[in-house]
Amino acid sequence: MAQKIRALHSTVVIKRDEAPKPMSAAGIILPSTDKETPNTGVVVAVGPGSWRDGRHIQCSVTIGDRVVLGQYTGNTVKINGEPFMMVTDGEIFAVLSEKEEIAVEDGA
Repeated sequence: MAQKIRALHSTVVIKRDEAPKPMSAAGIILPSTDKETPNTGVVVAVGPGSWRDGRHIQCSVTIGDRVVLGQYTGNTVKINGEPFMMVTDGEIFAVLSEKEEIAVEDGA
């Protein structure tokens, strides 16, 4: 049975992007000596926020946002065999926005 994730407090659960596999010009996958972890991912669960000085502070991201994290931010946990990052809202550096492609029609 697949487990669902429900984040608590100001915790954000992120599915980190996979590192691209190095490939030769001929299409052969090369062994990687430098395993750099990507610093982007997609938000899959968001907690309700936290309380400070009697005020409710909501998390600044929503499910589906593509975010930028620090290289060694948060904790990695495995849920249903997949790795996820557990970070607090304040550990997320930025939300990436996809640029819209605008079709330009020829006036001819």
